[in-house]
Amino acid sequence: MLNQKNKTMETQSKYPFIVEEQTIKNIIHAAVHNSVKDLIKKSKIEKPVQLKEAAAFFGMSTLSLMKKVHSGEIKAHRYKGKRSPYYFYLSHMEEVLKEGTVKTINDVLNDFE
Repeated sequence: MLNQKNKTMETQSKYPFIVEEQTIKNIIHAAVHNSVKDLIKKSKIEKPVQLKEAAAFFGMSTLSLMKKVHSGEIKAHRYKGKRSPYYFYLSHMEEVLKEGTVKTINDVLNDFE
């Protein structure tokens, strides 16, 4: 009995906390699950959209969108050839929207501090 008590005290001194095996398994499972989910999300090939869908995304006419493409404000892609249609990626369009965030009065005041 005394020998077992010494072993317990020795274990506690080596490891200041003891965690159940199932708890460790759950933590590892959650970490692996989230990592795999992120990898799958990043590795998906994004399907490009055409001009009408991209214009609808921005809430503007196709003509206005093409003006922004020609001015370089928005990225567009084409296959080889001058007559091929323009294609857009939603991820690029989201980046354009994020870059153009409107500052609030609090944001401006915080910039001066």
